[in-house]
Amino acid sequence: MKQQLSAGGVVFTTLGDSVRLLMIEDRWGRWSFPKGHVEQGETPVQAALREVEEETGVTGDVLAELGDVQYYFRDGPDLVKKRAIYFLIKAESENIVPQTEEIRHAAWVPLEEVWKKSGYENNTIIIERAQAAISKKHFLRSEGCGDGH
Repeated sequence: MKQQLSAGGVVFTTLGDSVRLLMIEDRWGRWSFPKGHVEQGETPVQAALREVEEETGVTGDVLAELGDVQYYFRDGPDLVKKRAIYFLIKAESENIVPQTEEIRHAAWVPLEEVWKKSGYENNTIIIERAQAAISKKHFLRSEGCGDGH
């Protein structure tokens, strides 16, 4: 069985009290997060930053590793086991320039809409971890704290 390693980013930005995540619509018409193959001599962090920038034009800083998802797919007659490692990335830039050779579209999606927009079940754990990490880093307003601190 073939194996592949990919890395990607859950990129976020804030607008007031609102958090938005960068999502891509893949070539199959499903919404997910930017990711791609880890190239030889590249770390997963480097690959994640490169793939996010290549697919969307957005740059950022890695804040945390969110873990990985594993799944299987067919590449012709071969069954491939894929492992995708995701990182939480704080956007430095917000201007999206989608790489239409790889993806159909990219957009900033409000966090509350990401759950229903996501086209893959295995994104659920990554979204949960991203939301928890963003909350812990105080990018979201604390519950019950009316003064925004």
